[in-house]
Amino acid sequence: MKLIWFEFKKMFLQKNMVFLVLILVLVNAGKICINGRLDPVVTESKVHWQLPGIVEAEDELKGEITPETMQMLMDVRSQIMGAIESGTGWDSEASTYDGLYPHYAYLYEYHIANDEKLEQAGENIEFYEKHGNEYDASVNRLFQRQYAGRFVRNYSNSEDYAILFSYHFSSFLLLVLSLAGSAQLVWKERKTGIYDLLQTTLTGKTRLHFAKIAAFMVWLAIAAAILFGEDYAVHSVLFHLEGLMQPLYAVEAYELCSFGGSIMSYTIFLYGIRLFAAICAGLIFVVLNTLFRGVFVPICADIFFMFGCILTSEQTASTVTFLDPAFIMQPDRYLQNFLAVRIGDHAVSAMTAACCAMLLLTLIAGAAIHVLWSRNIRCTLFQKRR
Repeated sequence: MKLIWFEFKKMFLQKNMVFLVLILVLVNAGKICINGRLDPVVTESKVHWQLPGIVEAEDELKGEITPETMQMLMDVRSQIMGAIESGTGWDSEASTYDGLYPHYAYLYEYHIANDEKLEQAGENIEFYEKHGNEYDASVNRLFQRQYAGRFVRNYSNSEDYAILFSYHFSSFLLLVLSLAGSAQLVWKERKTGIYDLLQTTLTGKTRLHFAKIAAFMVWLAIAAAILFGEDYAVHSVLFHLEGLMQPLYAVEAYELCSFGGSIMSYTIFLYGIRLFAAICAGLIFVVLNTLFRGVFVPICADIFFMFGCILTSEQTASTVTFLDPAFIMQPDRYLQNFLAVRIGDHAVSAMTAACCAMLLLTLIAGAAIHVLWSRNIRCTLFQKRR
């Protein structure tokens, strides 16, 4: 641990690295505020929460979802429909409760619609097994496992979490930090001569390599916690992030999400998976910075790789995107709807397949770093030997 702390202090507690993190934190806060002015989903949310009496009505409905409350909202809606037909008016309080009816009805009826899908999946399994189609039967069994037992017990308007979960700019900033951290890890050692000195070490070389990579990972974890913590804090101030313990599918945009846990567990999962992808990208940056001599060529290789990942992340899920850290940083692309991957005659969750592919890529990158550092292998592209 002392060696890891020494490497961490030497590499990442430098003024330039701390200053870079602070600058990106400010950029991230500004981007969230700009997003709050331009995103139509944000505008819709603001309109909702600015309606007269809406906060009081939302607070009144919070708690256990009951048939009586549902009936009350249906009566209000019937009253308004009757007033429209007769040409008479209705009070503003009725309009307020009528505006809450669609979301309350969604939560109230969610398990009914979900049970119908599960029943259909069961019928599909019987049909495919009867005709010897094992893969499609496996797809429906996977669907049953992921969507079984879903039920929304309490009402809380958690719709603004969709704004938080769709915000990915901080993931791009984390990629930038992983690039900068990898450069610091390699170039500083070369500048001080430590990199070449390591090659003369007869014992402890592996331990030193591990300490440097571990320090890099710790720095990325701290940077990710700062950025994503800022995401949550600023969104909490600007929007209404309520119902942290609600199931994720209580947010209507995530009705078909294959992640069945709570909003809090999904928030933690987002942090973990984005950090995992950033570590993978960071190790690849280290490989590129180690492999090429000089400064210009490694920078070009790093930028090419980073923007290649970003461009690939705009595609739909495919075999290529399973190896793209920028795509993995947007897990809702895999999870917002049911998505399976075929492995033989068995269906596997696309998110599981992507994580396994990313883990394999991370292990390969880590092994490559150890080999490159141990044997002092560097490409002399565009460089003259001295």
